Amino acid sequence: MHAGAGRAMPGWSASQLLLRLLRGWKAAGKAAGKTGGKMIGKIALARGCLPLLVVSLTWGCGDSSSADGNGGSAGAAGAPNNTAAPDPAQTGSFLVGATRFTVDHTGVGGVARPLDVVVWYPTADKKGADETLGGALDVSVAGGGYPLIAFSHGLGGIPEQSTFFTTFMASHGYVVVAMSHPGSTISDPIMGEGVAAAFVNRPGDVLAAVDAVVARSDDNGDLLSGSVDPSRMGVSGHSFGAWTTLAVMALDDHPFLAGIPMAPPSPEITPVEIANIGQEVMIMGATEDSLAVYPGAVLAFERLSPDKRWLLTFPGADHFAYSDPCLAGCEGYDQDTAHRMINTYGAAFLMKFVGGEDGLDTYLETDTNIEDGAGILEAGTHTPL
Repeated sequence: MHAGAGRAMPGWSASQLLLRLLRGWKAAGKAAGKTGGKMIGKIALARGCLPLLVVSLTWGCGDSSSADGNGGSAGAAGAPNNTAAPDPAQTGSFLVGATRFTVDHTGVGGVARPLDVVVWYPTADKKGADETLGGALDVSVAGGGYPLIAFSHGLGGIPEQSTFFTTFMASHGYVVVAMSHPGSTISDPIMGEGVAAAFVNRPGDVLAAVDAVVARSDDNGDLLSGSVDPSRMGVSGHSFGAWTTLAVMALDDHPFLAGIPMAPPSPEITPVEIANIGQEVMIMGATEDSLAVYPGAVLAFERLSPDKRWLLTFPGADHFAYSDPCLAGCEGYDQDTAHRMINTYGAAFLMKFVGGEDGLDTYLETDTNIEDGAGILEAGTHTPL
């Protein structure tokens, strides 16, 4: 078990964290106004719109990128053929399996935090996909020894909020684990005390879920037996989950080689020493994000180590580009394009820095005009738009 699994963020009580969040979100809205953000009137707390962070209305919204409805094209059982360079612009060669279970986790202060955990993984089984999870339920794993990616949902969310991404990674030979965060799920009050508790517990939730999947992988009789290579792990998340990604990577003891925070809130909001992160990080930000405003994503990027930081910008996109359905702010950017961009460049990044795969540099070259304005990829330095 990782030492950080039951540890609070240092030096902050739950009530202090909640107060910091409330003040910081309003300050982020003011900052967006000073930098030309067009949506500052919709800043979450200033206008009472924080419930829009609920990104979990995804039942029946599995990945539809393949004709067979299983998140990927049919592939042979066993590990993928790594003699050819991977193609992150296409769905991988595996079908996708999925399983769901509960982790009995104890959080900060000894409080019980049962975690609803979903795992996606490569399979060769042609059983039809579950409509909610986008993968065939409880089928056998094809091969084993795969890298693992942890995914953290947003405020008011559920583990399966972004199956377009989780199933895509599984189709490329990755095990993906997403967990609930009690106090900040769809079942919890949006700004109750549970949110403050989630701040201090979310990094530990991620580590507990990862530990549980690795334990199942180590169990010879388990469905997930042999599925995970624990030396190759990455982490990602959206919104509050992007904050969680940075927070867990800022801990002294974590297993992650790289991370992708999607739409992180400003680091001014919460006390995370992201300058201490020593691994590769790709920030994803949308210029018209009305909740986790784009200047906050840029500030997070600028506080990371200059030689290990990346920024992928989506001009015209809003906060829900990263979830299965677009719940608000959908006019300025096509959702299918957003998902394709996130999958292609996110997968290329994780394949290189977590999977250790070659042949991906062409996708990671800085470019100010990806697909005629669909994206801007920067590394090391940021040029203001």
